[in-house]
Amino acid sequence: MNFSGDFGSASTIWYPASGFRDYSDGALLTVGIRGSYWSVSPYSNRAYNLSFDYDGGDVIPTRRDGLARGFSVRCLQESE
Repeated sequence: MNFSGDFGSASTIWYPASGFRDYSDGALLTVGIRGSYWSVSPYSNRAYNLSFDYDGGDVIPTRRDGLARGFSVRCLQESE
């Protein structure tokens, strides 16, 4: 999924649809279809994440999920 200019800059940020690990058995699910990336913001015993569905085009920038989910982490450089 490419995001252009949505995060305060004119550059394009690319997030692969890397799927996620299931919390119950560790199975890798939805590779190539969905991407879920942890944010730095905790929410009680959960955490916020960026989630998108490549096929449906849905983007959820502030979804909350349990910490046992195996989402990706993508490092980004913050501008000053």
